[in-house]
Amino acid sequence: MTPENTAPGRFMTAEAAQSMGVFAQAATQQVNNDVLGKPRAIYTIARGSSDAVANILSYEFMRELGVPVTSLPPSVFSIGAGVSLEKVTVLVISQSGASDDLVLSAKGATAQGATVVAITNQRDSSVELESNMTLSVCAGPELAVPATKSVIGSIGAGMALLGALKPGYAFKSRAAADKLKDLS
Repeated sequence: MTPENTAPGRFMTAEAAQSMGVFAQAATQQVNNDVLGKPRAIYTIARGSSDAVANILSYEFMRELGVPVTSLPPSVFSIGAGVSLEKVTVLVISQSGASDDLVLSAKGATAQGATVVAITNQRDSSVELESNMTLSVCAGPELAVPATKSVIGSIGAGMALLGALKPGYAFKSRAAADKLKDLS
């Protein structure tokens, strides 16, 4: 018999149980919307599971804001000169906030005129330092490989951002967070 503290899947089980609280905290965080303005478009830059989060958020942002939201590959900035990004918001999503290509993307997007918003799980990360504002994933340390808390927290942080861009949406975000708090 395997002791409970070494059982396969123990990290995933523990972190999945924490994910509702992580979402609630991320979705209800305060967002300084003085920086945001009214973007004419939103571009997302992310990789892996963070890119899946960006895709999920893009549908919600387009539906609620009526502006186009699409993904840019990090290589636009890491191996290219970038694209014009005046009057747009660029959302860089990264659990670590340390990947060189995402740091270069945040820096390049700022240089091209974008308002860059970082969603990360690491305070004072390199991506955050190159961004105009940061939202926390609120996941804390994560040991499970699937990064469940970071994915769910990133969606919550995106909902908090959407609530700042469209104040009526903040009510929906808080209501969803309250329902999850009741379940946890």
